[in-house]
Order: sequence, then structure tokens, then C-alpha cells
Amino acid sequence: MIYLQSLLLLSCSWSRVEDKIFEQAPDRWHKITGKIPGKTASDVKENYRALVHDVSEINSGRIELPLYNSKLKQFETERKKGIPWTEEEHRAFVGDIRRSEPYASASASVGASSSANGPVSAPTSDLGSG
Repeated sequence: MIYLQSLLLLSCSWSRVEDKIFEQAPDRWHKITGKIPGKTASDVKENYRALVHDVSEINSGRIELPLYNSKLKQFETERKKGIPWTEEEHRAFVGDIRRSEPYASASASVGASSSANGPVSAPTSDLGSG
């Protein structure tokens, strides 16, 4: 995730003035080190240089973007798995929504309702005959 964020940041074009401000920012490597325990300012600076080089190589097409197997992807895949609702559960859910106050008053003002299977007609016994 941090790698991809870095790629996005580095892919933005920076002006020469912005580059100079970044290069001259006081203690920038030490500030980053404070957020990454166990790394020295020199480690952070070297990693940044390597990252810039890698991004340059990727942007030039000399190497492909690495595919990382992350726990985030595993979580997203697992999250998508589930037990589908039965038709009965779906109808009960839709019925609950229709009975809720905002939806019920909106439906009444429109004068029609619908379901997942299409428009719902009023029962003929409610229509009355003339």
C-alpha cells in the first residue's frame, strides 16, 4: 500500500522549484525516520533513491509493476464470499424497507410500487368495480 502511494506521488509532475523545496526541506529524512522504527535517516534516503529509480524503470517500460500478494487482497476476496439470501429472506427485507416511514410515504405519493421482479399491480379486489 505504501509502495503504491509512493508510486502515485512520484508519478505527479513536480516543478523545478518544488523539487528544490523538497531537496532543501530541513530534517526531512529524520522526520520520516521517526515514522519508521529501526531505520536511520540514511536508510530512508537510500530507500527513496531506490524507489525513484524503480519508478523510472517502470515508467520507461523496462520492468513491469511488481505484483504483491497482500493480506488486503486476501481479505477482500474472503469478504466477497457469503451465503446468498433465499428468495424468502429477500422478500422480507424488501418488505421491511417498503414499510419504513420515508419509503412508504414516498411510494404512496407516487402511487405505484415495484419489486425485484418488476412492477407490482394492485390486487383486483382493491380496484373496485364501477
